[in-house]
Amino acid sequence: MKNKNPKCCICGNECENEWGNNPAPLPVKKNDVCCDECNANIVVWARLNPDLGFIKAFSKINISGICEELGIDRANLLKGNTSATNYKKVRDAIQEKLQKLP
Repeated sequence: MKNKNPKCCICGNECENEWGNNPAPLPVKKNDVCCDECNANIVVWARLNPDLGFIKAFSKINISGICEELGIDRANLLKGNTSATNYKKVRDAIQEKLQKLP
């Protein structure tokens, strides 16, 4: 019998149940879910951190490119393992790019 648990949209591992967790505010596809571990370690934290929430809200802007330009590790940024200074740098870069959007 095949397991029908979905894969986590963050880490790719199988979720602990057939429903998973809501990964909002992360910029993911509609109906994506995350596992309990990613929910506890990434999603909940993102909901509590206003700068990180701001950063993720503008997923149309290439966060990877901004991080690369600034020399900031994207994975650490999204997991909350970076400094407040780095969050501010990324936020400022996003605001600059937002001003250029049509």
